[in-house]
Amino acid sequence: MLTNNNTSSNRAASRKTRVYVFREFVLQKYYYGSKCLKAGDVVLDVAGGKGDLSWLLRNFDGIDSIVADPRRTTKNHIEKSVQYLRTHPNEAHQRAVPGLPTYQPLAGLIHQLDEVEKFVSPRHLRILVDNDLVTAVKSFKEAATNDGHGGDNWIQYWNGARLKAQKCQTTSADDDCVSYQIINALDALKTILSAKLVLGFHPDQATDSCLDLAEVLGVPFCVVPCCVFPKEFPNRILPNGTTQVKRYLQLIQYLESKYQNIQKDFLNFDFTETAKNIVLFTTTHFTE
Repeated sequence: MLTNNNTSSNRAASRKTRVYVFREFVLQKYYYGSKCLKAGDVVLDVAGGKGDLSWLLRNFDGIDSIVADPRRTTKNHIEKSVQYLRTHPNEAHQRAVPGLPTYQPLAGLIHQLDEVEKFVSPRHLRILVDNDLVTAVKSFKEAATNDGHGGDNWIQYWNGARLKAQKCQTTSADDDCVSYQIINALDALKTILSAKLVLGFHPDQATDSCLDLAEVLGVPFCVVPCCVFPKEFPNRILPNGTTQVKRYLQLIQYLESKYQNIQKDFLNFDFTETAKNIVLFTTTHFTE
């Protein structure tokens, strides 16, 4: 089990650095020395924000990580950091030392990109991962099994989901900063159905849907829950049948009771109100 490292610098526990810790956890559980994931496999990065996790998985590990988030994603900041570290090798060497105040995980990985001239932007499903998506995927799979159809209902869902996602964008971004968006409804469906793993690093309101979508797809999930949002989820009830989930540890208990075979671990950074570090995951039920 990963444990907290009290000697880590403040920078090592910063918001920008935590995603590197989660990436390493994912690789250890599903990629290194394992047949679960291989280069080219699709994973869904739910509520992936700017897309840092997907960018790292795509460019360092060859995993086709798809950002599933209604907000626009940007790659400029991380690619600028790569370029700076490449042109300042002494600075990169210093920043690559764990434990120092200047520690930057990207600096320790930069040597893996020595031969890379052009980076690959992760693809982007600009939709909310919510109960509507879970229901739409489930309905399509059931219809396809029963009568070989279901595409029309999916297209109807997709068009509505795209419109709903546009309302979630609060900031603008230059066109060349936006990762490749999957716009076609059937391409989106094919991508989702091909996923081998559902990831959620602090996915906020999408936490339950990460687990539900993984169940519908028949694949594992790896999720780091964060905020509880008790007013938005009044139906989250603890196993005693009466207590509503209102606190973080209650959320963990609720999610652990929701599905069988859930495992729990701790990411290697200090727990704070903004840095929740409990990870819930499964490693079985991969599709063939």
